[in-house]
Amino acid sequence: MFFVLSGVWLCRSFMIHDLLYSLVLLFALAVVGWTLLYERRTKICAMPVMPWVMRAAFGLLAAHDPDRARACKIADLGCGWGGPMMRLAGCYPHAQVTGYELSLWPYLVSKFRAMFCARVRVARADFLATDLCEYDILFCYLSPWHMEALKPQFARLRKGTRIVSCAFEITGRTPVATAHVPGPVRTPVFLYVV
Repeated sequence: MFFVLSGVWLCRSFMIHDLLYSLVLLFALAVVGWTLLYERRTKICAMPVMPWVMRAAFGLLAAHDPDRARACKIADLGCGWGGPMMRLAGCYPHAQVTGYELSLWPYLVSKFRAMFCARVRVARADFLATDLCEYDILFCYLSPWHMEALKPQFARLRKGTRIVSCAFEITGRTPVATAHVPGPVRTPVFLYVV
């Protein structure tokens, strides 16, 4: 009798584990599928900024923006999973930081992270169709296609606006500072001042 009852319990236990495994697998496939769908739409995948690249970008920004205690507006264009967006909020204690992200899953992760900081908001909006003139600092880790598409926006920015671009330069503009970050791939970081 004991073996029969333990066998029934064991079968139910495996059924629950199989069901949980199947649900987790389906969820993971949905995340990957949805992300690939938005990758096709946005022409870029949600790729996190490597910590050593982020350190170099924030180092350039700190060296050329001595008054980090001032109130300012910062935009993280294509904020992805929210890493640089949250770090910007930490480095600029009086800034309003806005992250723009279209891809659903990275947007949800960024939105969750932003819930814990009142000065950070995440917009599920296309930054190419957004007026960026109100911002003092723009942070970009995009692609050459996006940097080219943003050129009309960059031309309308206020004098003194800073643009930090990881990996891709803005053709036709001269950066005020450049850092080449060593690592598995040597990544350039550009700082522009309008």
